[in-house]
Amino acid sequence: MKNKSNYKRKITVNVIVMFFCFTLQTILGFIVRKILIDCLGNDVLGYNAVFSNILTILNLTELGVGIAANGFLYKAISENNTQEISAISFVLKKIYRLIIGGIFVLGIIISIFLKQIIPNANDSYIYVYIYYYLSLFATISSYLIAYKKTIIIADQKNYVVTLADSLSYIIISVIQIVLMYVAKSYILYLILNIIKFLLTSLFLKIYYYKNYKHLDIQRNLNIEKEYNSKILKQMKDIFVAKIGGAIFNGTDSIIISVIMGANEAGLLSNYTLITITLQNLLTQIFSSIQASLGNYMYSENNEEKKVEVYNVSFFVAFVLGVIAMEGVIFVLPNFISIFFGKEYIMSNIVCIVLGINILLMTLLQVPNELFTIYKLYKYDKYIISVSAILNIIISTILVKILGVEGVLIGTTITLMIYIISRCYIIKKFVFNHMKYILKIIVYIVLAIILTLIIYKINAFKLADDIINGIIINSISIVIISLIYIFIIFIKSREFKFLLHKFNIGKN
Repeated sequence: MKNKSNYKRKITVNVIVMFFCFTLQTILGFIVRKILIDCLGNDVLGYNAVFSNILTILNLTELGVGIAANGFLYKAISENNTQEISAISFVLKKIYRLIIGGIFVLGIIISIFLKQIIPNANDSYIYVYIYYYLSLFATISSYLIAYKKTIIIADQKNYVVTLADSLSYIIISVIQIVLMYVAKSYILYLILNIIKFLLTSLFLKIYYYKNYKHLDIQRNLNIEKEYNSKILKQMKDIFVAKIGGAIFNGTDSIIISVIMGANEAGLLSNYTLITITLQNLLTQIFSSIQASLGNYMYSENNEEKKVEVYNVSFFVAFVLGVIAMEGVIFVLPNFISIFFGKEYIMSNIVCIVLGINILLMTLLQVPNELFTIYKLYKYDKYIISVSAILNIIISTILVKILGVEGVLIGTTITLMIYIISRCYIIKKFVFNHMKYILKIIVYIVLAIILTLIIYKINAFKLADDIINGIIINSISIVIISLIYIFIIFIKSREFKFLLHKFNIGKN
């Protein structure tokens, strides 16, 4: 783990495998969703959207244990300290067992209010409860071997988790497609979701015992006790940040469902399916490098090199985020029209705000990585708490005035508070000479200018075919965005750094 020459190879393997598997999952996901709508109607989309938001909030029970453990695992793995890794593994195992119980209990309590959360459901509430509990059990099953997954990822082997997850996803998705045509049963669809997580757990369990079985044998109770208190302390700090993240990601559909109805939440879920898919892709890219970045930060003593790596990572986040933003604004309406039908198209403002939000979420990725590596969550608990509460208040007020767009704008406002606070904390406690708040403002202004340029070109009207509506538009947006970024940043240190690394990679 100490060999820095391995970092580049491990990052490359993780990113390539992740991208390939993600593409397969995405294609299958859209096919399954299209068939779900055709066979079962739009109502199930509303249920899916609301249940997903509820379960996102339930995942707060996880308390950020994985994030808390990673900050310690990176250091232990970089030093090849097997006893410490083993101790952390045992602590994770105990905590995740408590988490499973907590999610189950809270899930039952929330189910009492399902009639208020989903008023005027078109299905009998007996079925709504069945749908909910099956979704709950799917969430619980995803935690069965979470501690093993955390160890594998911290050891820079994200590709193993990605392959296991993708294999399960492909197998179950094919079965779901067949059964939806034959049986047209949403219950069977949800049961198969549970089986999917169980299958992934089986694959990872086999790999873990083949490569990390020694961690479950050499137990040191003294070290374990030490890390038990350390991880619990970190979890307390991370919990507030988890609340903020859950409110940003887990309340929009609930607010819309309560005030406007589950059908509106279902319409928006077609859009958020795409944006969440893009965001998951970007998150997995950065997650693929987090373990290597963590090892690098702990083993590198030169402060300037650390800052340079962070600057470049932030620049890459901007490039990826701005391309995703333009894609959401100019391509997403075509995608919805072609795959789901014109009756599912929402206003252009929805796309614009979703595009801005995905840019902000992408810019947030790199600060989040440093928060994990340097254990910084204790510094922003009050800021995140305030911004999370503001998100609910602003979204609830604006949804009554502007409708769905108001909820999304509320998220935009609080996301700005979120990302600026994170960068301020990094500036104050890690790299105190950085000017990231100014950099964020510059990046957002440049993104808005690029959006206006693409709009003025006026080459992205609604089309009824995949080639003109999606493929050509997507290629055009990528080309225009890259040319724009090249012109603006050609003389920047970040751009030169990337060119230099690219040339080294060719040698």
